[in-house]
Amino acid sequence: MCPRVKSRPKTISKSKSAKLWILLVGVNQYQDRQSLPSLQYSALDCQGLVEALKDATASLSEKEVIIHHDFVAQRPQIADVQQSIDRIINSARSNDTI
Repeated sequence: MCPRVKSRPKTISKSKSAKLWILLVGVNQYQDRQSLPSLQYSALDCQGLVEALKDATASLSEKEVIIHHDFVAQRPQIADVQQSIDRIINSARSNDTI
């Protein structure tokens, strides 16, 4: 006997197209420096990934890219990253891709 599976809605509202959410974090030096060693390439890799994703997602009209890396004046703190995650969780719709 097959298990019962809830069916998905057949149509997605055309007024709200699906959105792509991208969260990139590239931190070389952690806040807790004593227990975690620094990384060498994380922030640089993050920058490279940003550029690659710009090209790869250029045709998508609905997207939001949130970036945290060390190469900015105000280095990201864990609270900043958590706030970005909360924003995505509270804003993403069921047909979005995260």
